[in-house]
Amino acid sequence: MLGVACIGPRFVCSLLFVLVLVLTGAQSAQAEPPAITQAKSQAAALEARLKELSGQAEILVEKYDSAILQLALSDRLAQIYKQGRSRELDILLSSTSWSDLMNRVALLERISKQDTDLLEQVTTYRAQVADRQVKLAALLKKQQAAAEQVQAASQAVTQKLAQNRQSLKGKETQIAQLEKEWQAQQAKQARLQQERRTKLQAALAATQAAAQAATQTPAPKPVPNSGQAHHGVSNILKPEQIAVVAQKAGFTGENLVIAVAVAMAESGSNADAIGGNTYGLWQIFSYAHPDMIDPNNPDASKWYDPYVNARFAWKISSGGNNWAPWSVYKHGTYLRNMDRARAGVNLLLSNPQSIVPPSVK
Repeated sequence: MLGVACIGPRFVCSLLFVLVLVLTGAQSAQAEPPAITQAKSQAAALEARLKELSGQAEILVEKYDSAILQLALSDRLAQIYKQGRSRELDILLSSTSWSDLMNRVALLERISKQDTDLLEQVTTYRAQVADRQVKLAALLKKQQAAAEQVQAASQAVTQKLAQNRQSLKGKETQIAQLEKEWQAQQAKQARLQQERRTKLQAALAATQAAAQAATQTPAPKPVPNSGQAHHGVSNILKPEQIAVVAQKAGFTGENLVIAVAVAMAESGSNADAIGGNTYGLWQIFSYAHPDMIDPNNPDASKWYDPYVNARFAWKISSGGNNWAPWSVYKHGTYLRNMDRARAGVNLLLSNPQSIVPPSVK
């Protein structure tokens, strides 16, 4: 079957359809009559006319499309004019050909799109700038508040420093006054101590002179830690007797044993021993303890009384807990007497009735 494409106006398509029917029917005959040949010739002519009409139809379609495009372009130009975009309108109107016009339209569309994108970017940037300005304003406000706080704190510290300096100045004045008073007190104590030393030396000299007159023998020279009696007669005590006076002074336990050993090492167990400025069983240093020569102290003149001497030893040693003032303790020589001292303490604790208490001369 013959197939013909229909292109063009409706009457052309109808004529072509009739022609196809005629030609189809003619093919069914066995012989081709002249009429058919004539019909074919006419059909060929009609086909040629059809092609011609089809070409004209294509041209009309192109013109139609061009008219439609020109109409759209006219609308676009009108919109450009209404929007006041005279520059773009001038560009389009100054085109020299249709293709030039199309190119310029395309160019303007790209430019318009770029303008739109740029406008969006500018709008976004402006929004970002506005947001940053808000944040910057908040940050500046916060920094200003912090600066005000720092300034207030600095002023407070400066004020406090000034107050402290003023207080320090007053304290320095007070310290200077106290130092002055202390120096005056020290001078007074030194003066009193010198007076007491003078009185003590005078008393000792009188005692030695009396002892010498009584015995008609020269008074011995005092020798430190010599165990020499103050009146030329020794008063040697046994370890258990030293333990009796030490116990009465308050020594107990191991401190009692150490007290007896220290007395034996210091004075050789001699209650009347004199060693320079040290006296009695425990060789008490008088100048280091002014109360021993204080006239208001009833025991001040009883340096050789073993009971008084023991009380002084108790006080100086803090109840037997500090023997550092005694050189025999620091050097360890008292340890040689620990066995005999312990035996004397044990005898006192086990059989006190067997001990004869030391007498006071």
